[in-house]
Amino acid sequence: MATDRAKPLPGTVPDEAFDVAVDMLTREQRRSRRARPVRKKTTGLRRITEAALHAGALSLRDIGCTSEDYLALDDQRPRTRGDCDAVARPCPYVACRHHLYLDVTGAGGITLNFPDLEPEELVESCSLDVADLGDQRPEDVGAYMNVTRERIRQIQERAQEKIEQRGKMRDWEGHASAPGKDES
Repeated sequence: MATDRAKPLPGTVPDEAFDVAVDMLTREQRRSRRARPVRKKTTGLRRITEAALHAGALSLRDIGCTSEDYLALDDQRPRTRGDCDAVARPCPYVACRHHLYLDVTGAGGITLNFPDLEPEELVESCSLDVADLGDQRPEDVGAYMNVTRERIRQIQERAQEKIEQRGKMRDWEGHASAPGKDES
């Protein structure tokens, strides 16, 4: 009996089985899946070769940009939220700490949050713009940052713990320096 479909390769899942597996997912499992198929990509500082840095410098020179021009561009970058109002969106200043395109790790590595996109292709490019939108669902925040809902929940939980710790530290500092206490 001949079929129109090709036989699946050994070790792969036939299309019908995949369709059944997707139908069997719970609502929660479907919602928690990644919004984007491309994950973040981190490059450690040690992996950025001298040749790559040299190639970057050459590409700047190819477009006629001198080191003085580059430093002048850095001086034009907005320093406050008020300065950002005049900047076109998506924001061209990828080096800004609020830009969503890349992050710099504590060890100096670079994480490209959207390795398959160029900075001008981002829907939202500034975390401050996202904050101005008001309350967002974890799925939406995850899409802006290219992380899952669960990772957003973890980040939110950690931030809440830090806020509570700061409050406890302020209470303790106020108690320790209260007037009339003996320091013997």
